[in-house]
Amino acid sequence: MALVPAFGLIGLVTQLALLGAFVSISRTSFATTGKSVVVVAAFIALSLLLWFGVDRARKMTHILALPLILTLGYLVAFHVLGFFAFRGLLRDADGSAAYIGSIFRVGCAVLAMYSIATGLVYLLARSLRRVRLQ
Repeated sequence: MALVPAFGLIGLVTQLALLGAFVSISRTSFATTGKSVVVVAAFIALSLLLWFGVDRARKMTHILALPLILTLGYLVAFHVLGFFAFRGLLRDADGSAAYIGSIFRVGCAVLAMYSIATGLVYLLARSLRRVRLQ
């Protein structure tokens, strides 16, 4: 399953860059417009990443792993950026039960969004495959 390491690494780097861009732009005078542009870029980049992931997956378990991999990548990217670049992101990172609960809730929300997106991409890819076969 060579898909998972490549997908995970590309997903981590993509989310690291986009989250870093979002935080950096939010500190500028054009934050309102800039953040919208980053959100659209994130939507496009992650949609394409999911498209290629779903297209290259050979088994359903590989497809089901994609949102989990992206969610872990997001959580890692958030903490790496907080540790190395934007200390404010980890202001509340004290290892307490409240912090772990907060990270868990964010992880669940991100997982839900990536799961829905993966399902939609899978259905679209499957529909297009059927149209091409007819």
